[in-house]
Amino acid sequence: MKTVLIIENDPDTLDVLETVVQELSVKTISKTSTIPLTELASINPDLILLDHWLDGHYGADFCKTLKADEHFAGIPVIIISFVATLKSVAQESGADDCISKPFDVEELQKTVAKYLN
Repeated sequence: MKTVLIIENDPDTLDVLETVVQELSVKTISKTSTIPLTELASINPDLILLDHWLDGHYGADFCKTLKADEHFAGIPVIIISFVATLKSVAQESGADDCISKPFDVEELQKTVAKYLN
């Protein structure tokens, strides 16, 4: 079974993301902030859904860290955010894709499925 790590600081949005992604018959692990790389290694996700606006820091910075590390660079990262410049934020951070909030459920599922297959 594939594993999707969801990092989202808003509890309501996190609940919705979990529900929508679990409909794809995948395991979800949810966090409200970025995690140490040692914890990420133990989770070994197949995909990361990453909020850009996290408490005190940016998801894009975490994405840059992941993409610069040979152990994690291959994990697809989808940044999710309200930010108007989302496409450029995603490109600059090395993210594989981005989804704007508020997101369309079908678009989210389609994008997640694309990176899990």
